[in-house]
Amino acid sequence: GMHCGFHSNGGLFIANNKERLDEYKRLQTLGKYFGIETYILGPEETKKLYPLMNVDDVYGTLYSPADGSLDPSTYVSALARAATMLGGVIHCDTNVTGIETEKSQGRKRVTGVHTNQGFIRTKKVVNCTGAWAPYISNMVGVDCPLVGYEHGYLVTENVPGLENVPNARDHDLSMCLRLQGNRFNIGGYEPQPPLLSEGVAKDFAFGLYEMEEESFMFLLENSIKRVPILQEVGIKDAICGPESFTPDNKPLLGESLGCRGFYQGCGFNSSGIMLAGGCGRELANMVVDGVTSIDMFNFDVNRFHPDTTSNKSWIIERSHESYANNYGMRFIHDENLAKRDMRKDALHDILLSKGCVFQQRQGFERPGWFSTDSELNLEKKSYDWSGAYGYDKHEIYPYRDCLRKDYTFGYPKQFDIIGAESDACR
Repeated sequence: GMHCGFHSNGGLFIANNKERLDEYKRLQTLGKYFGIETYILGPEETKKLYPLMNVDDVYGTLYSPADGSLDPSTYVSALARAATMLGGVIHCDTNVTGIETEKSQGRKRVTGVHTNQGFIRTKKVVNCTGAWAPYISNMVGVDCPLVGYEHGYLVTENVPGLENVPNARDHDLSMCLRLQGNRFNIGGYEPQPPLLSEGVAKDFAFGLYEMEEESFMFLLENSIKRVPILQEVGIKDAICGPESFTPDNKPLLGESLGCRGFYQGCGFNSSGIMLAGGCGRELANMVVDGVTSIDMFNFDVNRFHPDTTSNKSWIIERSHESYANNYGMRFIHDENLAKRDMRKDALHDILLSKGCVFQQRQGFERPGWFSTDSELNLEKKSYDWSGAYGYDKHEIYPYRDCLRKDYTFGYPKQFDIIGAESDACR
């Protein structure tokens, strides 16, 4: 029953092209399943809802009336009060200096935490330290695949006519506009964010960075394109602090395989407030019951191969790509471009010469499909294109013929051949 600082002024997702609007229509379909009220609006309807917006290049929008924004300070205060009322204890000015472990049944297990205020005996530790998470993870010898970046937003002066308009996200311009009273908070994801290559300083707390001019101008120029009146409004402040990003733009949740009782709850890719409720609930389920109430595999901290989590270059390059593409379109069968050819098998070059188009999984290059063109056609495809259209079926297809021989309840005809191949591989 506590006020958590939520202001429901609605949310508007702006599409500048058909493909983006198709993506939003899919979001609308998903929203119907979860009971979320949404509407697809044309440019004229969008202008009525948001008079300050330039809709000359707008293809359409997705409007969610129940959307809104949350004040982080009020939200955290409400959580702290609720936790205290339920018996929780909060220790301020308490530094974690080490985590004690022991070997149990051949595996490392947490037994306690050392702090500057004393020792806490416990079997479970939850690492929710954001960009500082790698420091805590190192205390138990497990990898934490995230990277810190300087990430920020601009705060404008008062904007005339800014009353109760929705928050707006223009993914094609890679920026968002959130209301704060009669002011805008302007955020987004610039292509070249300042990297904290050595991590955030251990003693850096409750501090800010000086926002770089390139990041400042990227946010300002793109916001003016969408809301022209901003070129007449001054900038009150530029807020810039450390934010952590992961190689696949998803959080790290759950118990680490490398140490029993050590849980991760970090790497939220600038979506911490948005994902806090659901992720916090499921993380609590993991700690208390050992299982989640819903499928959380995509956020599982153990989803990466050890060869990738121990490779700093892979983590940095893939995390940078995740940051820059945070608002990018996700097409079917998209593949990452960063840190390719990290792991290749002996047949890679031979397959490549035959027109193989590779996919990367867990840092490993695997065959995806073969191009029949002499030169790979890289023209932009439609949103629903999957690479399987426009080709005639193979009339001569030995692989399919061999598979049909396996459709039997008895021994297949090539049973002896498979046996001989297996023996040869031993």
